Amino acid sequence: MIHAVIEQRYPRQERLSDGTEVTLRPLRSTDEQRLLEFFQSIPLSQRMFIKDKVTDPYVISGWCHRIDFSAVFPLLAIVGDQIVADATLHQDRTGWQAHIGRIRFLVHPDFRGRGLATALIGELHTVAQQVALDKLEALAMAEQTDVIAFMQKNGYHEVARIKDYVRDIDLQPHDLVILVHDLQT
Repeated sequence: MIHAVIEQRYPRQERLSDGTEVTLRPLRSTDEQRLLEFFQSIPLSQRMFIKDKVTDPYVISGWCHRIDFSAVFPLLAIVGDQIVADATLHQDRTGWQAHIGRIRFLVHPDFRGRGLATALIGELHTVAQQVALDKLEALAMAEQTDVIAFMQKNGYHEVARIKDYVRDIDLQPHDLVILVHDLQT
């Protein structure tokens, strides 16, 4: 089902609030080097909150060469030939959470404050609805107050805060915040 949605929706153009034209499209195997460069360009102080080791070429290679859109739908924002944002919709295809998608997103600092994150979240919501998901979940470390506020502005509400549950790349503990958005309302 998701392949039909992808074929119908992408690539698509978005105009940011400053007039910048951005192309939104799914990840391709040929994006490996550009995706690695994107993550390497994110300041360490912001990468420390990312779940995966995104500056490891083997991690990026795995993502680019084992694409399975029905498990993880990676959506890129591209200006020229540069990746400026990455957003993903994760879903379990079976089991008790098959109706729940999990989203992640990262926008390059140079492209923040222009509506790109809102456009990406909107796209993930649309795709999630078209593949019959009922809820979306987003995770953040408690220190990511700007991310939490942004998600709340986009219809998410905090359902749990678990003390010292996750660790950053320096292995320091942080509280995990779980935010949920009900797609059925």
